[in-house]
Amino acid sequence: MGPGVRMPGPDGRIVDPEGSIYDPNMVRVCFTPNLRRYVPCPSLNAPGDTVGEVLAHVFTLQPRLKSYVLDDQARLRRQRILHATT
Repeated sequence: MGPGVRMPGPDGRIVDPEGSIYDPNMVRVCFTPNLRRYVPCPSLNAPGDTVGEVLAHVFTLQPRLKSYVLDDQARLRRQRILHATT
């Protein structure tokens, strides 16, 4: 198999040839170095079917992030960008 080829594992999750497991029900959330200067927020995996569900989970783990990411009306701040890929 070539590099980057992923195969289903015995439990149906995607398994990287190097051994990493990708859970289709989890999303990888990463934060910019600029945001990490103000709030300790390492990359993490979060469950959710929508961006709102994923962010809600992230905010339960890192409550201080909420005010940096969302405005007072719970909308994404203008200076923030969400990037999603499949």
